Amino acid sequence: MNPWKKIHLSDYENHMSLESVQQLQALNRIMKEQFYTYEMLRAKPNIYEKSQWVSDSPYIHAFDCLDEVHQQMEEDALWRCLKELGFDEVDAFNTPLPNEKYLLRIDFAKPLER
Repeated sequence: MNPWKKIHLSDYENHMSLESVQQLQALNRIMKEQFYTYEMLRAKPNIYEKSQWVSDSPYIHAFDCLDEVHQQMEEDALWRCLKELGFDEVDAFNTPLPNEKYLLRIDFAKPLER
């Protein structure tokens, strides 16, 4: 079973929108910027965080089931993989979050699609 289905939507949204997490607000801003900057098919947020990948909150244990499928995304590995597939980095932005975490937005496009 997909572990994401074990997490109640209200727990997810409440956790992500807490002042101490602020990822819902940050992703909302990032997606709006991308929709107005690029064609919709090229708007993809890429997330990188430090070792504790779920921010501390009253909802943290709602995400325990995701440990079995979580894969840490590393910026350099993502960049190399997309470069091998013919994509170029168009832009990159860091969005600071509480607890010294951040969301990294990297926009990629194939040269002919720009």
